[in-house]
Amino acid sequence: MATPSPSPSEVLRDLVGRTTLKAIDIVRVHAERADMFAIGGTLTVSAGHLAVLPQIEVAFPPEQANGTLTFMVNLLAELDPSPDRESGERQAFGTVAVSARLLYSLQGAQPSAALTHQFGRELAVHHAWPFLRERVNTLAQGIGLAPALLPLRRIDAGLVD
Repeated sequence: MATPSPSPSEVLRDLVGRTTLKAIDIVRVHAERADMFAIGGTLTVSAGHLAVLPQIEVAFPPEQANGTLTFMVNLLAELDPSPDRESGERQAFGTVAVSARLLYSLQGAQPSAALTHQFGRELAVHHAWPFLRERVNTLAQGIGLAPALLPLRRIDAGLVD
């Protein structure tokens, strides 16, 4: 009788069990505030929080070194310009970009490209998220914008069937 193939969640759980996060390095930061002269009118800095529209990209080298997994998690946060409801003035707004490099040690065989991609998209993003979240907020305030808090992130990996 043939042994059943492991489910996708079992395969991912096995990979998670064979990895250890060794380093998270912030390797790129960029913050840019909108130019009020190009936009026209007056921009004010709100005392509230800016809406953040994050875009996430995960990259990894096609050839991973034996015994390691490396990922680059790139986050572009567009800080939404919403009018002040009381005055009708537009808030100052801009964009913040942050990239983090994550290095994992790996026991056993290298995973397939598809499994590496899934691990990066789900687990590496989850591991980098608190660092990216803090940096977006710090950079937004550093260029004179209102606090820009990314939402908390719940792990949504395929770890459960």
